[in-house]
Amino acid sequence: MMCINLDEIVEHLGAAKTEKMPLTKQNIMVFLERAIRTTYIDCLEEIVDKLAPLAVAVSDEKDAACRDQGLVVLGVLSARVPTMMSKFIDPLIEQKKSKINAAKETVKISKYDKSEKKAAAAAAAAKKKAAAEEKKAATAKPAAAPKKTSVAKPADEPMADETGFGDDNVLKEVAPAAPRKPPPNIGKKPVSKKAEQPEEEQKPATSGPPPRLAAKAAASAAPSGPTKTIKAEDIQEEDLGAGISKEQAIERVSNYFDAGLLASFEEAKWQDKQNGFTGMKEKIE
Repeated sequence: MMCINLDEIVEHLGAAKTEKMPLTKQNIMVFLERAIRTTYIDCLEEIVDKLAPLAVAVSDEKDAACRDQGLVVLGVLSARVPTMMSKFIDPLIEQKKSKINAAKETVKISKYDKSEKKAAAAAAAAKKKAAAEEKKAATAKPAAAPKKTSVAKPADEPMADETGFGDDNVLKEVAPAAPRKPPPNIGKKPVSKKAEQPEEEQKPATSGPPPRLAAKAAASAAPSGPTKTIKAEDIQEEDLGAGISKEQAIERVSNYFDAGLLASFEEAKWQDKQNGFTGMKEKIE
């Protein structure tokens, strides 16, 4: 709704007088208040005679909110066009006038207090003037640079030559420059840095491992003492004595351990044999 001018819909706003819903009338008055604040003064002066009677009719409604909103519209109109609104506000009672004055104080001076047509004409004129000045500056010729004036020399002053002297010997011979000497080392083979060192500093190149590693290898290779050669006749077999049979071993072990413990070794399951070893270990400890 705020994208159109108020004068385009002012004829349709008169239907608010016959509206039965107070809330609808109140919303119409809210819209009118905002539209009046942002309408140019020349346009508002043309339609104020159609807006003011509508606001006066709404200010007589029974609903308090609707009635107060109508008085706000009258206050905004009175602030924008006070001379034209005096005939609508003077007949009202003092209570309504106090509320109208309160709403009137909320209106501030803005760009809408100027004539829209005059503002548009002034903007167009300023734009046209700026374009003309820009065109004039583009077509103007640049100012000619001032000519340089040459100062004539006196006729009796002799012309100076390249040497800076004013004598008549212009074709004076100049002594040739001395020939440049060649560099002292030209044609000689450059001496290497290695040859410049004294003979004492020149160390002969040696092949092989470093001295530290060579000394370590020699120390590990040297024998630590006299070695003894072992012969075949020096090896003798150890006398283990005569062995015993299985039955004799079982008989001897039976003197120290229970028969049930020894019988566990004859079992086929490894758990039984493990129990036998555990029992013998406990007996020994």
